[in-house]
Amino acid sequence: DIKLVYDKFLKYKNISNEKFFTDIQSMLSYIDSNEDEKDLVLILFLLNLINEANQRKYLVEKIIDMYLRN
Repeated sequence: DIKLVYDKFLKYKNISNEKFFTDIQSMLSYIDSNEDEKDLVLILFLLNLINEANQRKYLVEKIIDMYLRN
């Protein structure tokens, strides 16, 4: 049932979004508390976000290749 799948997806998405925004808020607080190294910490944070995005994209591609392609 597509409605059941969609409802479960929305619940999972909300949990994932909450964790994401909590992590971001934590990192932004850390950046603000390190005023003397703010630029460096911000650059490292951005590089980490780029790395995480690349890892997730790679994982999605591998899962599709392994389980969803005929």
